[in-house]
Amino acid sequence: MLRREILRFQTRYGLSYEKFYISVAADEDFVQNLRKSHSTWERDFNAWEYYIEELNEWLGHLESISKN
Repeated sequence: MLRREILRFQTRYGLSYEKFYISVAADEDFVQNLRKSHSTWERDFNAWEYYIEELNEWLGHLESISKN
């Protein structure tokens, strides 16, 4: 489910989360275009970030289990 949701956002915005984050942080024109074309971009960004963090947490947990 997490990977599916992450992929949905990548498809919607045409970028990986990391590239999207950098663009939002550094490119005011990018943000202005987002506001025009994706009115829910901020909500999507928060959800996307949550899914990335949850996936990383689960993968870390699985890795620690596999080492034991």
